[in-house]
Amino acid sequence: AFDPAVYDSIAYRAERLLLAVPASFAINEAAAAYRLTAEELQAGRDAPGVPLALFKDEPFLLLKEGDLVRTIGDQILEESRIHPVVSAYAEHLDTLYTLCEAGLGAMFCPKMYLSELHPDAAPGVHCFQLPNPLARYAVNLSYPVNAYKNTALHAFLLAAKTFGDAM
Repeated sequence: AFDPAVYDSIAYRAERLLLAVPASFAINEAAAAYRLTAEELQAGRDAPGVPLALFKDEPFLLLKEGDLVRTIGDQILEESRIHPVVSAYAEHLDTLYTLCEAGLGAMFCPKMYLSELHPDAAPGVHCFQLPNPLARYAVNLSYPVNAYKNTALHAFLLAAKTFGDAM
């Protein structure tokens, strides 16, 4: 748990989990009205949230236990009463994304990760916003309260805050 007596924290940015689904999945036709275009993803625009129940029979790809994306994804699946077949577990988002592109399953993925991809880099994946409030979370930068705050740390925190505010 985060102890404010031990750690100080600055707000970096707001983040949102999206559902990334292989383009080869037939369910994409039923979910087409909810699909985020590459332009919407790049611009950071919101779209209507897709009912996760549409994907209840699709295989999923999950990060290892303890990862924040996995924890939030598990909570969203539980609230949606979905118990998916899991095709693979991995430690890294990049690995799961590659498996998703290859058609092995849907995955939860931070919007920041997806929006950094070139719009044409992954035509094999469709992205959807999730309506669940758990899909929105804050990203903070934390450091020990009694850490020596040298010039480099001050510059880093200022740059990170400026960069995060711009997103």
